[in-house]
Amino acid sequence: MLFRSAAKIVELINRLPQLPMNALPTPASQAPVSTATPASLSQKILKEIQGLGDRLVRIQVIGDVKDVALTPAAQDLVRQQLRLHLISARMAWLSRMPNAAKEDLAQAEQLLSKHYQAQSPAVASMQKALVDLKADMAVQPGQKGQ
Repeated sequence: MLFRSAAKIVELINRLPQLPMNALPTPASQAPVSTATPASLSQKILKEIQGLGDRLVRIQVIGDVKDVALTPAAQDLVRQQLRLHLISARMAWLSRMPNAAKEDLAQAEQLLSKHYQAQSPAVASMQKALVDLKADMAVQPGQKGQ
């Protein structure tokens, strides 16, 4: 049972790259450019400055911090952190320290719920597998570190 749980954790680690994360919102579509030419040079300049400002600054209201999407670099960091929690859980489990393993699995669950698309079937199955692993570890009697 000890090695079977460790093998399940390795399987979860191997599935990590396929999990969909919360991505940055797609850029807003550009407003149609009017074909009518402004009457004067100053109007042309003002129109160009306004268009530049619209492309550089985007105001977005975010209701919850959880809704903030991550940049690609931050997504890589979250994936690595999730991978490290799973590896640490595996190492703790093989070292017969189930409390440490359960804590790492709980941290992995938090990362999944915060940064991954919960409606995705792959993420849902990963969350279920983590819950099942924690339940399996709770059943294991006679482990050191309890």
